[in-house]
Amino acid sequence: MFAHVSMANLFVEEGSAKRALAEIEESFEIASSTGWGAGSMQANALYVRGKAFDYLGMVGDAHRAYHESRSITQEIGDAPRFAMLTWVLKNYTEDDIQTMQAMLSQENHPLYLSTSDKMSRSYIHFGLSRAYHAQDLHEMFWDNVEMGNMLRREALKVDGSVIAKHQVLLQTMKASFPSRMFRKDSAHRESAASAIFVVGVPRSGSTLVEQILSSHSKVWGAGENTLLSPLLPLVFKGLKQNPQENLSVFSKYGNRYKILMEARMKNLEPQKSTWVDKMLHNLWYLGVIRLMVPDACFIRVARDPMDAGFSIYKSSFEGDLGWTWDLSDIGAYQVLVEEMLLHWRKVLPGEILEINYEDLVSDHIGNSVKMLEHCGLQYEPSVAEFYSNPREVRTASMGQVRSGIYNTSIGTHKKYMDRLEPLKKALGAMFSHMVDVGDSHGHMEL
Repeated sequence: MFAHVSMANLFVEEGSAKRALAEIEESFEIASSTGWGAGSMQANALYVRGKAFDYLGMVGDAHRAYHESRSITQEIGDAPRFAMLTWVLKNYTEDDIQTMQAMLSQENHPLYLSTSDKMSRSYIHFGLSRAYHAQDLHEMFWDNVEMGNMLRREALKVDGSVIAKHQVLLQTMKASFPSRMFRKDSAHRESAASAIFVVGVPRSGSTLVEQILSSHSKVWGAGENTLLSPLLPLVFKGLKQNPQENLSVFSKYGNRYKILMEARMKNLEPQKSTWVDKMLHNLWYLGVIRLMVPDACFIRVARDPMDAGFSIYKSSFEGDLGWTWDLSDIGAYQVLVEEMLLHWRKVLPGEILEINYEDLVSDHIGNSVKMLEHCGLQYEPSVAEFYSNPREVRTASMGQVRSGIYNTSIGTHKKYMDRLEPLKKALGAMFSHMVDVGDSHGHMEL
């Protein structure tokens, strides 16, 4: 039983939600005759079931699984896990809100979270922020977003070095990959790309772009859990050891990447021939990728930087994204991204297609044609109905991309302009440019 739950968790993490569900159902079948033993095992199985349903767009089933897991966790009295399970919910009742408030303030509450458990308390603050945002309680929403981000930074000991590291990366890439390293005719495309790299900052429409592209009969959406990141350190190690053999190093690891990704694609979607790699962090390595995968296609998705920054700040990202928990860092990161992309456009002229989220919303078919043609693919009617695509979606936008096109996310930051001054200040000239030359949507021309 433990083995089935563990295997299901692995399948979920690698993007095989259907296989994960099969393993979970097997664990429930075994438990029906042997029992679960520790309640935490059942709670974990239900949580993994919820994640799998979530990624498949089965929201109702996902929430039922999460609530069942949460109920068992409450009975056990595991307050930190209960906090995490509360955070993954999308909707909250008044009882949920009262419980979250008590977990933070009432020391005699059975699920009270110690002030030293900053990560768990951050989960509750982010949960409360969602609940208050749904009720249009703007001040209470913001206070909890702010507290959630502050606690997460403190829990993970994030400081200003997170931006400094990207500044170093920017300078390293600019110095290491000048124009002379690239063929001047590399933008010419005679056949479909094997890989489409969608890059940008989070919450800018990249999941929507991947959903549209993967609605094409030949395109598989691989998401962010791809196989390039583990290979990059090996590429740089190889270049350091054999500086005179750089082309063979790029070719070696580029071929390995393609073999691994093709095997994964054929295992999951055997009828597809092109994949979308949506690891947004790849934007720092476009020159490396061009030399590794010569037939790759690049699409950069941009959004009004104030809207993107606000959405990032309230989304409670996890993982190696420490810059997302501070408004000044979010602005500084976006400025560095623009400088990095300015370099890649210079050394890879014509290779990076720029798609603005606001333009995509106003004309998604026209922009879909543009993206497909850029990558050597012909438009198909199925692309217009991307919201019906049953593929797994694993990002913070998993719900939105199944809802069709809507424009209600444009200008969302404007209600909180007085609170977003650190973001505006960090964006500096970018923000001024957005105001001066913004189109009818008020978004920035990048």
